[in-house]
Amino acid sequence: GKENGSNNIDARVVDVDSGLFVDITGLSVSGESLTSAELKKLRRWVPNELLDTYPTNKRTTRKKNHWNPKAPKNLHKEEKPEEVIIDKIVEAEIFEIHKENHIYNCRNKHFYTLQQLSPLRLTLFEGAPTFVAANKESLRAQLITEYSSKSVERDAWEQYVFSKPLRMWLNADDIYQACQSILDTESSNLFSKGKFKPNNIKGSRVLKAYHKEEANIIATMIQNSAYQITKDPPLKIDEPKPLRLNLIEYLYYSRNYTSIHAKEMDMYYPGWEWSYPGVNDYANIPSSKKD
Repeated sequence: GKENGSNNIDARVVDVDSGLFVDITGLSVSGESLTSAELKKLRRWVPNELLDTYPTNKRTTRKKNHWNPKAPKNLHKEEKPEEVIIDKIVEAEIFEIHKENHIYNCRNKHFYTLQQLSPLRLTLFEGAPTFVAANKESLRAQLITEYSSKSVERDAWEQYVFSKPLRMWLNADDIYQACQSILDTESSNLFSKGKFKPNNIKGSRVLKAYHKEEANIIATMIQNSAYQITKDPPLKIDEPKPLRLNLIEYLYYSRNYTSIHAKEMDMYYPGWEWSYPGVNDYANIPSSKKD
């Protein structure tokens, strides 16, 4: 069935040393109706005839508003007996449809099919052995169902911007600092409008500038990283602030791990170009950046 939004999980495992927690949610067959949009998400894993015959429009006003927090509190006091009967009949019909087609849902109204979930394959999640759906289209669909399409497409999140060439998340403050030696940050139209607060810049605000000047920004950040390590005067950029993330150190320690993840992501989302940049990719970098 479906919860009222106050508690959608069945259990939670907490690591008392690190604070890491994992929510456990059970799946079951229920009479909870799929909306047209939810049914469309399952079109690759259910029979075509089900898409045309599924009773998406048979719910009464009572059923449609049952979990609506904005619905009047006395809605059920005035419900008609025939509406209750209709809802029970439809719920039983939907239950049988879900049972026959192996459609399951959690209490947060996320629907999956057995074909989506099985078979599983073993992978790593933050270093821990984890089972995920073996089918790449299914895994992607599950992520979109749970977190929306932006979860597998956007390259800016909170204070970070994802760099495809480096296969890592860059801090937006570091990007903005690098831009100051490349662009006129005060007048450039590559930044979203509004006052920038140091140490709290959102990745989305520098994303356009990063995409436009990616090669120069990466080169500047690497130069700054090298200066922080060596303190070699020729590498010094005008009074650089310490980077929140030293690229050279991070690339050195993480390359083996990110290369494995890159291959995995390339399988599941071919839209990403997972490869290190070649010499010709940065051919237009000013000579001062190449030295």
